[in-house]
Amino acid sequence: AKPLWDYTLSEATGKKTSFLIDVKNKLEIENIIIKNHYLTSREYKDVELFNIVTARGVAALDKLVSIAVPRLKSKGLFIAYKGPQADKEVFEAKKNLKKYRTNLINQIAFNLPVTGAKRKILIFQVD
Repeated sequence: AKPLWDYTLSEATGKKTSFLIDVKNKLEIENIIIKNHYLTSREYKDVELFNIVTARGVAALDKLVSIAVPRLKSKGLFIAYKGPQADKEVFEAKKNLKKYRTNLINQIAFNLPVTGAKRKILIFQVD
């Protein structure tokens, strides 16, 4: 979608990392770096900073904020894909959102096509 952008994908599971590398090679995509490691909130030192960090199905929002937001540049965006408990998770993450000077700037609610299950895309920005 954005061929002039550079992407870094981080995956903790070796099998999934191998799949991503295989897809990248078969599609001949040059602007993707794939890293096989698990990100934790303790990995702050010497960390590359990004304009956008996304997460899907990783952890509760409170934990995700402490993992993702320290990796953002100033005014960077954190985009989280959450399920039906999204509003509850935002409420429970308020302390961490404040700690990391991060604000919810948009949310996109939708229902999955076949099941009708509720989902939200939450978009946060660092001050």
